[in-house]
Amino acid sequence: MVQAGGPNDRVSDLNAFWMASDARSPDDLFATRRSGKFSDYNQLRTYYVGQGGNSNTTTSFCRYIGDAAGRPLLPEHDLGSAGVLLQPNVWQTVQLVALGNRIQYYRDGRLIFDFQDDAPYTRGRFGFRTTASHVELRKFRVYRIAPGRSPTPRHRALCWQYTGNRRGIDSCSSALTFGRHFSDWSSCAELCRPRLASPEGS
Repeated sequence: MVQAGGPNDRVSDLNAFWMASDARSPDDLFATRRSGKFSDYNQLRTYYVGQGGNSNTTTSFCRYIGDAAGRPLLPEHDLGSAGVLLQPNVWQTVQLVALGNRIQYYRDGRLIFDFQDDAPYTRGRFGFRTTASHVELRKFRVYRIAPGRSPTPRHRALCWQYTGNRRGIDSCSSALTFGRHFSDWSSCAELCRPRLASPEGS
């Protein structure tokens, strides 16, 4: 996140969504209008990480279930240590992984969240969101992993990378989001080593 003295350079809320659909319009994510307000996303079915949320005091993972009233959050998925928060004016690489029932989130090669989903979301859109913050993205990549393979530290299944933090785009005072089906991409099958990483420290 960029911190350069601008009105929206507050360094907070790098939000990522992947394998997303909307319970109100499951066949067309964009048939339901959203204002960018955070509660507008409650009825998504998606995996979500909010890095540096709550004014950069928490980083959390949720599996949205399409319920307007609730986004289940497990205590072990609500983190607050300095190592998982945002750093201003520093490029970082974020990787989102969906490999069968294995859902993972990496920051700079470190596994932050590793979730086993008994009923995984197997298709959907990805997107990012921020609010009253200033972020720059570069070197976006999507990889489809070969059947029977596992992700390596560099090439992960169905992952997108965003690296934030340089001056060069306008600050935004409202939320931003975009999306595209993973299946829309002409992605490459990676020959990956047969292993899965474990969370750091475990």
